[in-house]
Amino acid sequence: GDVTSDFYNNRKNTARRLNETLSGNALTSNGRCEALYDALQWNDNQLRLIHNVYKNTYGTTLHDDASSTYTDDCGWLGM
Repeated sequence: GDVTSDFYNNRKNTARRLNETLSGNALTSNGRCEALYDALQWNDNQLRLIHNVYKNTYGTTLHDDASSTYTDDCGWLGM
């Protein structure tokens, strides 16, 4: 799949949004569900780009940070 110039230009903001939602408290932060839902819509090349930006910026992978969360914030208290 293609990586559009708009997606590429927003890669750092996208990685920051994911980091803030994954590292924040699900009860006090908003947007985790939406951020994860958006990530599920990316094609393989977009996912690789964000993964690399995330890893280079935060020193950890999206997989590790997503695995350490206890809720996706998509339902009442994530249940």
